[in-house]
Amino acid sequence: MQISLDFLTVQVILTLFLGMTRVTGLILVAPILSRSSIPAMVKIFLTATIVLSFYPTILNASESLILTDAWHLAIAVFHELLVGFGLGILVSLFFDSLASFAHMSGIQMGQSASNVFNPALNAPTSPTGTFISNVALMFFLFLGGINHMIFLLKKSFTLVPLASYSLDLAVLGENYLGVFSEIFAIGMKLVLPLIALMFVIDVFVALFAKIMPQANMFFLLMPGKLILGALILIFMLNTLYLRMEQYFEIDFWTLMDQLFS
Repeated sequence: MQISLDFLTVQVILTLFLGMTRVTGLILVAPILSRSSIPAMVKIFLTATIVLSFYPTILNASESLILTDAWHLAIAVFHELLVGFGLGILVSLFFDSLASFAHMSGIQMGQSASNVFNPALNAPTSPTGTFISNVALMFFLFLGGINHMIFLLKKSFTLVPLASYSLDLAVLGENYLGVFSEIFAIGMKLVLPLIALMFVIDVFVALFAKIMPQANMFFLLMPGKLILGALILIFMLNTLYLRMEQYFEIDFWTLMDQLFS
């Protein structure tokens, strides 16, 4: 049986197109790359470069030819977008959970009236949340975060071959809940000492207010919370760096296998 050259050309084009679809799904939700400040042409060029460099890996991992009818192509595009979103969530959810709990700790420190716009989340947050988010992104780049994401894409083409339709949505949703809770627990543990300290200060202030009702607790509470919170943040930076290193070196790949297994 002979296969025409036109058919092979269509298969190559569809392989590149579906590969770019998966990479685009990751870029849409990944930290740093998903920012609107990055031009669309840069994202397209980056997507095409990644897919072309991984083309031998994509071709070797493919289990079957890509069907060219409209129905199967629509399913394949949805499949690749879903895989790309899942990969991007593994990376971005850690920063989202960290920023959420950092925002809560900032409110506990008395920063509820001083919200600023956080470009990483495209939403207003407390100065503490913005500070921790920016520091975490800086650590992410220092730890080779972009390289981690590129290697993640390369591994995904082997773990979930292109247009293999191997994802079970029910199993994926079930795995996603477990991965979601684990990542949020990691982010909570990193910021929990700061939240706990603010709670202890509130308890002591409440007791002190009962002992000395005539004291102006607002002027005593606000500077104390800000100063102690800033000191705790300084001591947390080393722990944050070490925990992020462990997450992206070990936990990250375990969660990926758990999500797509």
